[in-house]
Amino acid sequence: MSADSNDGDDCDALLGSVAAVGPAAAPSTQHKVPRFTRRVVLASGILATVVVLPVALCAARGSSSSSSSIATVDDSEHRSSAQALIIKAGSRDTARSLEWEVVHPGKVFVKAEKHLGSRVLGEKTRESRVMGISDDNSWLALIEEPGFIKTKLSDLSVTLLRRRPIIFARIDAGKCSDAGRFEVEDWLSCKIAAHSLEIATSSLVAPDIFNTQGCQLKDSPSQLCCTTACPPPVTTTTTTRTTTRPITTTMTTVTHTVVTKGTTTPYPTSTKPSGFPTLFCMAVIRAMSYEINIMRAAYKVTGGIYGCNGWKVYSDEKAWLGATDWSVAIPGPPPVFQKIWLNTDVFLRAWNKVFAAREFEQFEWTVKVDPDAVFVPMALQNRLSSIQFGKNPNVYVRNCEKFHSMQGPLEILSREAVKAFSRSRNVCQRGVDRTLVGEDGFLQKCLDLIGVQYHEDWNLLNDKYCEMTPRPCTNTWNAAFHPFKRLPDYFSCMKNRSL
Repeated sequence: MSADSNDGDDCDALLGSVAAVGPAAAPSTQHKVPRFTRRVVLASGILATVVVLPVALCAARGSSSSSSSIATVDDSEHRSSAQALIIKAGSRDTARSLEWEVVHPGKVFVKAEKHLGSRVLGEKTRESRVMGISDDNSWLALIEEPGFIKTKLSDLSVTLLRRRPIIFARIDAGKCSDAGRFEVEDWLSCKIAAHSLEIATSSLVAPDIFNTQGCQLKDSPSQLCCTTACPPPVTTTTTTRTTTRPITTTMTTVTHTVVTKGTTTPYPTSTKPSGFPTLFCMAVIRAMSYEINIMRAAYKVTGGIYGCNGWKVYSDEKAWLGATDWSVAIPGPPPVFQKIWLNTDVFLRAWNKVFAAREFEQFEWTVKVDPDAVFVPMALQNRLSSIQFGKNPNVYVRNCEKFHSMQGPLEILSREAVKAFSRSRNVCQRGVDRTLVGEDGFLQKCLDLIGVQYHEDWNLLNDKYCEMTPRPCTNTWNAAFHPFKRLPDYFSCMKNRSL
């Protein structure tokens, strides 16, 4: 706790700023007391700046009725009998970001309470992004999700999370560039800026108009900016694209050149399949995790699902992918980790978006790909075209010999299978127990329940969890390799598969 710059403010002036919370007004006095501020997360999850007063000094100089004007906060872990916490209204002009990044190579657990032996609520992997407030004991109280994460293990000199070096600023009017600041480029960073500057996220413009107005407050010319270049990095992408209608089996080659600060960096080129059979590909990601980094990097080279005939990315928060493309938001409760990720409800929200848009009906096959799977659409297209499925097959593909199952990194459904799933999803939600299975297990049980046929192909997916060896990604029979959570490993695999 540090002394505030307004040391010497009297009790009455401070109590008057929150007099509306109590019926009594504080009597006038000129007595001065020290004042301190700190930031806390309230029981409701709201971030607040609070003013800490030595109550004994204030109480000694006036009537007891003045104490009813004090807005107290339930913060018993830190509060002593000589202190009360008073909520301070307003926001800050500049603030360090409350965003943290997992830097530990292993898993970092989210705990229910601030001690290592408490119940595990979930886990975060390397490069995951979280928002939170740290204390003196290296515990991070998460914002917008429950739990606490240890930022470092001091006894072992191990750093688990690192605060991202970003400073946000609020300007009263005009563009960020006019004030010598930098634009906030994605909606998620805009929310982080609001939390960091102590502004309610409900005061921000809606996500669907963020792209035109920037990180702006409703009914106000105020903008939220960065003092240095905001993440994601500002990158100009020049794309040369030759497209053909998906009628013949021709190939479309996409070449990318990324220009940053006057230098030109070539990225690998990918070959985009067009022709029979056509693919609609989708991914479901967490916007504040390493997954968004992979999706943005793949976007630059039209890799993975971006090489399909059509694609969509779904995420818990609307997130910028590249150029003018954004993910589709599927807000709702996060998945729960109980030895496995119980994430069926999250994916059902994504599938409901797929059903409602009906875009999948334009393509022969729908393919769900995990973000950490290196996916080669052309290889899948070639394999599907070599199999005699007949006209309008109602089929899905099992791809893991170990479990004789359809594994989540690569879920392949024909158009008729998706239609059947859409028609009968309520039957599946009633008839399939989803308490102990992940989304892939639920989907397979659902498709079996409603009579969709299956085809087995044990070479399409090279998955570590099926007791296979995905590295070094040189098997040309494989259409997907899993898992690759770090960008260098992901692109190394992609490069090896393209040789």
